[in-house]
Amino acid sequence: MIRAALISAAAGSRRIEANAFPLALGGERAEIACPGVAADTVLAFIGLSQGHAFVQPAGDGAALTVNGDALGDSAWLRDGDRIAAGGAEVRVTVRADVLALTVTASARPAALAAPPSAPPPDPGTAAPRPGAPVGAPGADRTADPPRPDPPRESPQRGPADRDGHASGTAPTAAAPRIELGRRRAPPRALSLALLGVFCVLVAAAAFVFLSTAATLRVEPAPDTLRLDGPFPHVEAGGRFLLLPGRYRLRATKAGHRDLDEAIEVQRGRHLDRSFRLEPLPGLLSVTTRPAAGVLVSVDGTPVGEAPLADLRLEAGAHTLRAEAERHLPAERVVQVEGLGRRQSVQIALEPRWARVSFTSEPDGAEVWIAGELRGVTPLALELLDGDHEGEIRKAGYRSATASFTVQPGVALELPPFRLAEALARLRVASVPPGASVTVDGDFAGRTPLDLDVTPREAHRVQLSRAGYRPATRTLTLTPGERHAVEVRLSALLGVVFVTVDPADAELVVDGEARGAATGRHELTATEHAIEIRRDGYRPHRATLTPRPDVSQRVDVTLEPVERAPPGALRTGEGQELVLIAPGTVRMGASRREPGRRANEPLRRAVLERPFYFARREVTNAEFRRFDPQHSSGSAGGVSLDADAAPVAGVTWQQAARYLNWLSRKDGLPPAYEARGEELVPVRPPTTGYRLPTEAEWAYVARRAGRSSEEKYPWGGAFPPAGRAGNYADRSARDVLSDVVTGYDDGHAASAPVASFDANPVGVYDLGGNVAEWCHDRYSPGGDPDGAVDPLGPEAGRHHVVRGSSWRHASISELRLSFRDYSDKARSDLGFRIARYAR
Repeated sequence: MIRAALISAAAGSRRIEANAFPLALGGERAEIACPGVAADTVLAFIGLSQGHAFVQPAGDGAALTVNGDALGDSAWLRDGDRIAAGGAEVRVTVRADVLALTVTASARPAALAAPPSAPPPDPGTAAPRPGAPVGAPGADRTADPPRPDPPRESPQRGPADRDGHASGTAPTAAAPRIELGRRRAPPRALSLALLGVFCVLVAAAAFVFLSTAATLRVEPAPDTLRLDGPFPHVEAGGRFLLLPGRYRLRATKAGHRDLDEAIEVQRGRHLDRSFRLEPLPGLLSVTTRPAAGVLVSVDGTPVGEAPLADLRLEAGAHTLRAEAERHLPAERVVQVEGLGRRQSVQIALEPRWARVSFTSEPDGAEVWIAGELRGVTPLALELLDGDHEGEIRKAGYRSATASFTVQPGVALELPPFRLAEALARLRVASVPPGASVTVDGDFAGRTPLDLDVTPREAHRVQLSRAGYRPATRTLTLTPGERHAVEVRLSALLGVVFVTVDPADAELVVDGEARGAATGRHELTATEHAIEIRRDGYRPHRATLTPRPDVSQRVDVTLEPVERAPPGALRTGEGQELVLIAPGTVRMGASRREPGRRANEPLRRAVLERPFYFARREVTNAEFRRFDPQHSSGSAGGVSLDADAAPVAGVTWQQAARYLNWLSRKDGLPPAYEARGEELVPVRPPTTGYRLPTEAEWAYVARRAGRSSEEKYPWGGAFPPAGRAGNYADRSARDVLSDVVTGYDDGHAASAPVASFDANPVGVYDLGGNVAEWCHDRYSPGGDPDGAVDPLGPEAGRHHVVRGSSWRHASISELRLSFRDYSDKARSDLGFRIARYAR
């Protein structure tokens, strides 16, 4: 099937699509121009019928020959045919769907001119040719030229077959023909022509009867439009007559994506389709200033670092954002044209920094910004916008600081930093400590004391303490010098004679045991707190101020107290403690134990000294007799402040002060002594009330009264059942997020002490209620294996916490080997009382 013609001549080649047929053959104004033919003369037309090419003379055909035979009527063209016209020869080649027509000059002389007697084509004898180019030769410029009629097929010469070759070898002389001139055809020829017209009309009627109307719209109007399919079609103004079948509509337009759509035509069903050519995106190139290191986003989506070339963006407004370190972000709205057009944009970012200048008097001082050394003065730095803190340091001088604000791009010159000479540092200590210190007559504090003093000046430092002779030192220090002075004060002593009944009572002065009370004692001439005590007697407490020049006498008779029943004792506040015999306990847990933590190494603790251990935790009511203002607070709206509930929200220091208060009430030596502003355990330990050591707590909880170490407080397996203790349970769901599934102890937070069963030695709440402070400072590994009566490390920030509380629900926390630590009060942390028996 022929879809295009390729016309080659001396002037060049051109391609003509099938919809431009028929083609005029004649003078230089015809589509196929032949040398030697007058310019306006048309000798013949080459047309297509059902995809096959044929030639039809415009007159009587005497001026043309096909393969040497005069062309009297229309004839099919086949591969290899030669058409002679005037002084030219047209060679026909059929290549697949292309009809190649090659025009060459021939030896035939004399140019042909249109016969003067030849009348113009009669419109009544030939149908107009729709679609012919305006100005085709041989026709009126304002009307379409006549359309040639295809020849009839005959056994001798038929249309070209599928490979471009004709099925016959010779034209038939009886082929029907409709004349384009006014000459009368022979009677036989006229009959054949009428028959041909009838066949054409029948074919046209059949086409109209079998075809379906289709309206195909393409927007915007395309540059090219083509409808390909298995059958010819008729088109007028976007409406088509199509035989049933599958077609492809192809359209192109500059700046748009090509259209290629399949169309299914069904007989009797009107087809109405609209198609839209999609515009191509625009191509946008982005550059920035600075040129590199800038991240670009389009409509909030990162697209890469600048420079960027040919970003494909749909037509319309797009927001470009550029970001880079040390620069302010920049945004720009770009209107992209689309249609494949290229655009470019540049975005300039303003710097976020500014130059800041530092100077000092003297020069050479270090400049520190945000804790980082940035150089020495004089110095200029590029700093980001915002608020900054600067510090200027120089050895031998006091540091200077300045706060300043940097605005982007605005240079800042700070005023000079005038550095003053550094103060000298003086540390003053005394033996004994606590002496009052004056510097140049002004009170400065009590020893030990650190002071800043002006350099290069003599300073008079005087120390004084009641009961001691004053001491004076004069010092001159250099800038930045650090100097320490310790003054041993000479005591002013007074003599005190003490007589006590019973005679073996002990004397304690200012918390320090001084041996037998009865006898002569030299004490400094200042106020002292004295205590005379003996087990089984109420202690005698008093204050005493000896005088250096006069001796004093003190006579005391102690009152006996009621002894506790064997194996137990009561404090003066009525709290009962049970006597625990010495023993050994294995502390920690096996690595294979579920819930074990890294701070639970297996180790033995040996307890050689018998000790007393409180049956119950200290309650809110008991603690408020020491500190009436204390409140244990609440948790999740549940009060923790009931009198019978365990005291909570106390620090280790508060617990130690309570125990010292209780010891003094009961005539026992305090277990804790002051060191600075804190209490620390007395070493070696006294028999005063104290917190249980970690080893004592573990022994009572896990081993005492049992044949082996117990794993859980309730003596069974996890989880607890019944009323094993006060843990995080179902009743605490409004307070806590994690609880023991299926367990309900009836208390959302803390419970009254001793609400649950005691352990084998009569001690309550070693699991649940509140966790408990221990005497020891915390170390991750605990005491060494085999330690005897261990007391823990002497230094450290945290203290040991043992036992689970009403907040705990996990298998790790509910085990008796669980170790915790803290340096702060907690709403689930309290304590109980312990002391050595001797």
